[in-house]
Amino acid sequence: MRKLMVIVAVMLIAAVSVFAGGSGETTYRILSGTGPGTPSYDAVNDVIEQYKAEVNPNFNVEWEVITSTSDLWQKLQMYNTANDLPAIFSINNGAISEEMIKQGRLLNITELFAESGHSGDMVDSLVDYFTSEDGQLYMFPSGFNSEFFVYRKPVFEKYGLSVPKTWEEFLAVCETLKQNGEIPYVMRGADYVQYLRFLSFPTWTTYGHQFIFDLLAGKFTYTESDLGLYAAELMQKLGQGDYFVPGYENMELTDVVDTFLSGTGVMMYANSNYVNRLSDLYDSGEIGFFGVPVVEGREGTGSTIPTHGGKAWAINASMYEEDEVLQDFIAYLFDNLDEAYYANGALSWYKSEIPDGAVPDMLADLAVEMQKQTVSWVSWDDKLSAATTTAVGDAGAMVAYGNMTPEEFCAVFDSNLQKNDL
Repeated sequence: MRKLMVIVAVMLIAAVSVFAGGSGETTYRILSGTGPGTPSYDAVNDVIEQYKAEVNPNFNVEWEVITSTSDLWQKLQMYNTANDLPAIFSINNGAISEEMIKQGRLLNITELFAESGHSGDMVDSLVDYFTSEDGQLYMFPSGFNSEFFVYRKPVFEKYGLSVPKTWEEFLAVCETLKQNGEIPYVMRGADYVQYLRFLSFPTWTTYGHQFIFDLLAGKFTYTESDLGLYAAELMQKLGQGDYFVPGYENMELTDVVDTFLSGTGVMMYANSNYVNRLSDLYDSGEIGFFGVPVVEGREGTGSTIPTHGGKAWAINASMYEEDEVLQDFIAYLFDNLDEAYYANGALSWYKSEIPDGAVPDMLADLAVEMQKQTVSWVSWDDKLSAATTTAVGDAGAMVAYGNMTPEEFCAVFDSNLQKNDL
């Protein structure tokens, strides 16, 4: 009874939100994981306003913004259960989207791009990031983001160091810096995120997303994998080598950025979302960036800068097929979204030239490398269950602290995988 009442309530709310507000007017609902002040929201909203001004003044939108990811997916699932999806909505390439694809709820974006002349416009790594199990796109990016390492160029020059291309070189750089009294790396250690990054880097640069997909398919165990132990040993060497900034165990992302900007530490892991805070140092030649080191002697994918498209956008398939106004707007959206991103000082996910001065020089230089990537980033926390992610992340921290061996870490990974994911 309670479930029925919730569904009825959702449908009543939806009925109000799509009420025809006047002759020829319809309000289209958009469910978004970001709000005003973010490029993913502002770019789409700018195109909506432009469409109203240039094409259809009766086109109205009602935004529903839910910034909590767990709450967002819960609300999306509720709308899907009630068969009351918004016209456009945030989604991720995971269990929710695959379920909705099987139900025929998501518009095929691969076919839409082909029909509208936009096939091949999306950067290759994001095609890889958002392609579903059947090889088709049913969603498109909300942005074009990346992760990378930054380093202090004068310090590297002082000790004759080169940007590390392999993990063996990365460890050697850390050791040289430590021996000379420098703090090699500002580590985010208050949660499991950075531990998981280091643990997954060797498999990602070698196999892309195939490693975690095959692991979840039961094709091998983590202990049996050729790089599982290597990654755990890397985590041990980094943590036990005294390469991390003192007190890193309590440092969150903002602490890491603030610490690095204060002048402490030589290297840091960064992402494109806060390039604006790093731009002055980059413009003055104080810092540079480099991609994820690879495993020495191993052939990899060639992609070393993790790129991703944030929370994706999806389109309500049944509504699109029945609504010519929505069809017209979506065509207009794809024709104008590229320009809208740059107008908001953000990178576009289209394969396009960056207008002069549209973004900071650091972001423009990053974009050149980002567009070369063919394999996207895949986060273990997106693919593993929450229970396994937490257990593996915590175990990674224990390895760094010296309280767990790499072999024990592998066993923890496998036991949690068997219990929670297989």
